[in-house]
Amino acid sequence: MHGPGCRRDARPRCKPIRVFWRGDNPSLLFDSRRHPRCSWIQFQSKTGREALPLRHNGLGEFTFPAARLPTTTRADFPLNQLQLFFAGGSSVTAGTTLRVNSHLAGSIYFQHSATKSTAFFPSEGVSDYLNPNLSFAVTPRQSVTLNYAYSRNRSGLTLLGRNHGQRFDIALNSRLGPQLSNTAQLTFGALNDPLRLNAQGEFIVRDALSFPLKAGFVTVGFQHTRNDPSLVKRLNDQISLLPPALQQLFLLDPVAFVESSNLDPQIRALLQNLQPTDTEVSVSGQFQIGHRLNFSPNVGYIRNAAGLGRNANSHLFGYSLSYQVTPSVQLISSLSNLFLLDTQQRGVRRTTVITLGFNKTLSGGSRWLLPFRPQKRTIRGRVFRDLNVNGAFNVGEPGLAGVRVELNSGETVLTDSQGRFEFAGLSPGAYRVSVPLSQFAEAVRVTCPTDVRLELFQERTAEVNFGIVNFARVMGNVFNDYLLDGRRQPDANGLRGIRLTLTGNGGTRQIVTDGAGDYELYEIAPGDYDLSLDPATLPSNVGAPPEPFKIHVDPTATIVQDIAVRALRSISGHVP
Repeated sequence: MHGPGCRRDARPRCKPIRVFWRGDNPSLLFDSRRHPRCSWIQFQSKTGREALPLRHNGLGEFTFPAARLPTTTRADFPLNQLQLFFAGGSSVTAGTTLRVNSHLAGSIYFQHSATKSTAFFPSEGVSDYLNPNLSFAVTPRQSVTLNYAYSRNRSGLTLLGRNHGQRFDIALNSRLGPQLSNTAQLTFGALNDPLRLNAQGEFIVRDALSFPLKAGFVTVGFQHTRNDPSLVKRLNDQISLLPPALQQLFLLDPVAFVESSNLDPQIRALLQNLQPTDTEVSVSGQFQIGHRLNFSPNVGYIRNAAGLGRNANSHLFGYSLSYQVTPSVQLISSLSNLFLLDTQQRGVRRTTVITLGFNKTLSGGSRWLLPFRPQKRTIRGRVFRDLNVNGAFNVGEPGLAGVRVELNSGETVLTDSQGRFEFAGLSPGAYRVSVPLSQFAEAVRVTCPTDVRLELFQERTAEVNFGIVNFARVMGNVFNDYLLDGRRQPDANGLRGIRLTLTGNGGTRQIVTDGAGDYELYEIAPGDYDLSLDPATLPSNVGAPPEPFKIHVDPTATIVQDIAVRALRSISGHVP
């Protein structure tokens, strides 16, 4: 410890001391009588030397402020990066979302923050965060999402002044069938910081398949993570390879140490060959048994290969269970069981946590304890035909009359002519509202959950809507087939203003393509149809297909029929 009041000849009295950290708050205690004129402290940590001001509390003790603390964000947002918290400053945030058409949408988010210097921290700082996102529908059942995130921090508080990181995410969502979906995600990125203690490349592959079972869903997941840490981070994770004296030398300046001859070549080669990986496989389920019992089991296996014999295998299984006895009483139970096989310790460790209990909602009492009576609650909503299949009610979408809506307390109502329903006079508590699909005579699809849990404690009114698709639709694009192969190329232009006619099943429907060449027909009854193009609406140098397209429409199906048109070409000249 040193300060302006400590002379060089007094250095023997300024002995090094140990700083204890409790959570995020550092505390430092020492005898102020031995250092009566010390006004700042210099301490050494893994992130370098720092000079911080001291504050006297009048009790012979000094403390220093903890305004700069390192934290690590979640791995998936925005980046796994080192954050710095400053005393004050300004921030500018901007973002926009653009939907080009029914197939393409994008967004961009930007944040710029500037930190002003203060009396305690004379250094200014600037940070930037940029996050563009693009999603597009490959087919009506498949969509791709591209996401990029970049962050940069510049501050005099860091040893070398800069750190930055970037991350890429690619996700493919597929609906393989009714209530069957699959999500595959690829993530790769890099993190850099001045001391390289957190610098590493990251590569993650995820896949999750969800499919229905009786009274619930099952999700099967897989994830593989491969890291490529910097040499500084590898050595910091395996610091026991160094003798104690070299450990201290490494902590003084990690970057300079790994670039010097102090690092044994054999240890360097050993560390450079480390490739930490994690592989995880999990199966989980969500089941509702009746209207009162919810059961969610889960099992998983995790293999961690850190290298140098530090491999671990984990087996875990458990469940969570809840039983709604009444709207105000709920029984709960959960189990978490973990078996960890550590090859370094050559043993198995087991951790088991069992939870049993109940939730009771109190909503009444004696009049002398409650001078007023609690107001009744209301649940209302609508069962509607989701014409644009977006999972939300939009103005103009018709309601479905005569649909039965059930409450877990046993009450049942039918929707009116506009598809509306209401449960009134309810006591405060938690409720479940559901629309049984077994009541529909024909096959339907849903765009919203058909069983929703609502909590009416603070809120007096809750609204929930149920989207139903009881129709089929035909959609597609009219495009320029310039390669004459019948397939649409990524840069092929769509033709606007082209009239299409759908004929069959005792009726005729017409539609005109939009500016991107897209068309979409709703409420198509099941049956066989002919889809034809009106040649009079085509440009003069473009030819129409010679025959109409034959289309078979199943109930609640989405038929995609793209139409290729070809530009007419000619060669002219003179033969002498």
